[in-house]
Amino acid sequence: MKIAKSIKDVKAGELTLKKLWANEWEIEYLLVEPAYRGNGIASELLERAKAYAVKKELVLISYLEPVGSLDQSQMKSWLVKHGFKHGWYDFTNSFRRGSNKRVMIFNEK
Repeated sequence: MKIAKSIKDVKAGELTLKKLWANEWEIEYLLVEPAYRGNGIASELLERAKAYAVKKELVLISYLEPVGSLDQSQMKSWLVKHGFKHGWYDFTNSFRRGSNKRVMIFNEK
């Protein structure tokens, strides 16, 4: 599932969610184009993903692999600010990374 933000018909940012297992979905990708950074677009996309997760009773998982302007510590702080908590996730059933990994989890239950 993709959640996008466009400004004047130009894609400014995008967040993608990928089903892992049952009601558990991963934030697979989040990118804000450099020209639009610093305007709250990433936060808007994340809040839209969280609203979708609450509506559909999903758990959001973020495996921390920052590749952009934020380092891992900054990414953790940003996710905590948005209601995520530290945890572990067993990726065995996702056929992706195998075994337990440290993640950030959003679950409104």
